[in-house]
Amino acid sequence: MILKLYAGIDISAAHATLCCLDSAGEQLQPSQSFENNLSGAAQIIVDVLVNFGAKEIHVGLESTSVYGAHLRDFLLTSPLLQDRCFVYEINPALVSGFKTLLPEKA
Repeated sequence: MILKLYAGIDISAAHATLCCLDSAGEQLQPSQSFENNLSGAAQIIVDVLVNFGAKEIHVGLESTSVYGAHLRDFLLTSPLLQDRCFVYEINPALVSGFKTLLPEKA
């Protein structure tokens, strides 16, 4: 069982792309893309977040106005996550600046 799961979600009008890491920073599975709608949000919760069985789930997503608000609210109010999900909305300018600190991918 994973104690803490860290998930990053990149949101666009059509899709939400999810990447999950454990406490050591290891990617738990390949990134997955879901439709950015109610069924996609439900799929993120059931197929991914709940299946890891984490005691705490920390989700970071860019503050993208209307594209991510419904997903944020859905994650925070889902009975399947039972108050163990914490959602952080991050200013896109901060994310962009952070990317410059990372090494280039080979």
